[in-house]
Amino acid sequence: MTKRAQQRFAPHGALALNPKAFGLLFDMPEAKPAELTETGVAVVTIRGPLMHHREWCFDSYEAIRDRVAEAVKLSPRCVLLAIDSPGGLVSGAFDTARDLRKMAAAAGVDLYAHVEGQATSAAYALASAATWIGVSRSAAIGSIGVIDTMVDATAQNAMMGLNVKIITSGDRKSDGNPNVEISPDALEASQRRVDTLAGMFFDLISDHGWGGSGERVEALQAAIVTGEQAVDLGLASEIATLEKSIAFVSPNAKRTGPGAESTEGKYEMTDPMEDAVASLRKAAESDDEEEARKARAALKALGFGDEEEEAQDDEEAQDDEEAQDDDEEAKAQDDDEEAKAQDDDEEAKTSSKALSMAARALAKVHNLEATTAKRERKAKRAAMIAARPDIAPDMVAILSDPKMPLQQVKKILDTLEVGPARADRVAAVATATGTRGADQGAINARRLAPDKRAALDAQMGLTEMSTKTIETPNRLSFGVRVPVGPGKDN
Repeated sequence: MTKRAQQRFAPHGALALNPKAFGLLFDMPEAKPAELTETGVAVVTIRGPLMHHREWCFDSYEAIRDRVAEAVKLSPRCVLLAIDSPGGLVSGAFDTARDLRKMAAAAGVDLYAHVEGQATSAAYALASAATWIGVSRSAAIGSIGVIDTMVDATAQNAMMGLNVKIITSGDRKSDGNPNVEISPDALEASQRRVDTLAGMFFDLISDHGWGGSGERVEALQAAIVTGEQAVDLGLASEIATLEKSIAFVSPNAKRTGPGAESTEGKYEMTDPMEDAVASLRKAAESDDEEEARKARAALKALGFGDEEEEAQDDEEAQDDEEAQDDDEEAKAQDDDEEAKAQDDDEEAKTSSKALSMAARALAKVHNLEATTAKRERKAKRAAMIAARPDIAPDMVAILSDPKMPLQQVKKILDTLEVGPARADRVAAVATATGTRGADQGAINARRLAPDKRAALDAQMGLTEMSTKTIETPNRLSFGVRVPVGPGKDN
């Protein structure tokens, strides 16, 4: 991934931002489209400071919303937001967080999040859209609040001899202008605006099921906490690596976090067999004696029976048999019940095996779909490049790299001017451009004038030289080196 130039993040306006990030330089890589893992999880990466609208330098809420929309179109098991961001502008943050949750719900896709480094302020607002949040132990979570700045540069202007006049159409129009002294009314108005936006922030987090009530979120006083503290405060679900978070939402993952029946905020890996055994154990405790007996029989057949309960069932069966030894009709009825119990045992075994086979088959289908999607993307990339025989081989090599998103390849090809086919262009250049001057093709073609060639031959030692005294009308020269005779090739 190619890095862009470093940019300083210091936007104007109300911010939902980790205060330490204001004014810092950031290396911003180009945002990647959603990536579908082999287990069917669509990972959407969110990095660095956040702006409202699309920016060349930084990620934006508009771009994040578009990436999630593309992710749900991949029909994934779920969408996982991989976040490492200090936050950004308030403008657009809260609406985007609500839109992400609505978008996933409308598509019938679960939305999860994982915090790799930090998810503070506006970045945590986006994370709150998820129904499960995994965090690393050292992650920075929180800073749930709003910050704004007012600057008074009037004293500096006076020291520099500047006299700035502000012309406005209203008494409050100049609030926040650095060339105007900050008035108590302007400061109070700014504080009210910050408090209102912060209240909206608290409600968003609470509405999404994190941190308890809005009052409890406000009581955090915009503190930044570690991953473990975030779990204790109800701001995250569990300590996990990114790989573990992806595994939690893979084929055998079972959600028990916010929005499910349990509110413990945990995920547990399950197996179809374990689910079947758990259901039978629950049925074995039923008030319906017949249903409980069948469940215990099924557990016994699967090797999960309770020895005391089995002994009790055996004793009861023996008493019934002794009491009805002389009653043939009752004995026949017992035989029917035993046969029925055996059928139930076989049905339980078949159901358990079917569940396990279905889970494995579903995993294979999703892996096949992921492999097919990769092949289709590779073929589409090759077709797009093949349609442009006019581009140079070095550009073909760059565009053929699978790490470059298809959308970026298409954008580059669309912006490149269409020229002649490369072979034709090379042939034309070779035909039109000479390589040996006016006498090209002649083996002994001379390129220098005779006098200059003679001087060059003498300097290179190709001409036999002698020392002479030369007399001219105005000058007598001693020890002049001159050729003995015509030089070679002269």
